[in-house]
Amino acid sequence: MRVLLIHAYLGRFEEDGLLYPIAIVNLGTVLQQKGYEVRCLDPNINNGGYDVIAETLREFKPDIVGISQRNVDTTQIRDPWIYLKTLQPTVNIIRQIRPDSTIIVGGAAFSLFGEKIVQRTPGINFGVYQEAEESLPELLENLHQPEKVKGVIIRHEDNTVTFTGHRE
Repeated sequence: MRVLLIHAYLGRFEEDGLLYPIAIVNLGTVLQQKGYEVRCLDPNINNGGYDVIAETLREFKPDIVGISQRNVDTTQIRDPWIYLKTLQPTVNIIRQIRPDSTIIVGGAAFSLFGEKIVQRTPGINFGVYQEAEESLPELLENLHQPEKVKGVIIRHEDNTVTFTGHRE
């Protein structure tokens, strides 16, 4: 199974503000050790944006796409910017190019507002609450029975959203 892990696109180029996407790199390592073919992508490097996401989707052809939503906004009054506004366009691109892929969102910002983000972002299949190193591999092994996995937010076929509960 091919898994593409994307550090969420920020929507603007911040030459001095780029951060190493350590979360997806750590998670990618865990998934590779479990036998998954993994690629990590940071579309913020060199302002690649949506084009590099689309190009990677076409070339890699992932079955699973994970998006790490690290921040909701800048939290700065002098530089207000909402990072969350790029999530739906990213999901739309994934759905256009890889319509049958499973989309899973996680990350620090997602864990703050996970259920609301899934409710308001059509196209997301699952969300991973808090640390994904255990929840995501377990979810990938149980995609047909995700309710068995703690720490997962599920969008059901009728568009209702449920949370499976906290992990120990």
